[in-house]
Amino acid sequence: MLNEAQLGTMHTLALLQLFTAFLIFSKWAVALIASLSNMILLLMKYSSSTEEMIFSISDNNLADFSSFI
Repeated sequence: MLNEAQLGTMHTLALLQLFTAFLIFSKWAVALIASLSNMILLLMKYSSSTEEMIFSISDNNLADFSSFI
């Protein structure tokens, strides 16, 4: 049978483990959110530059075609 001091120590250690797990999880969650937002920003940048590139190519092709006629 455990005495009161041992139970208190076990309770404190369990709380410390829970707090440590929470800190690790929160760091992981923050890192996940940061990487996802970075990925979204990169995708938005890439898609807008691709869109501009497509429009510039089509404009150049139209200019070449009109000069050919």
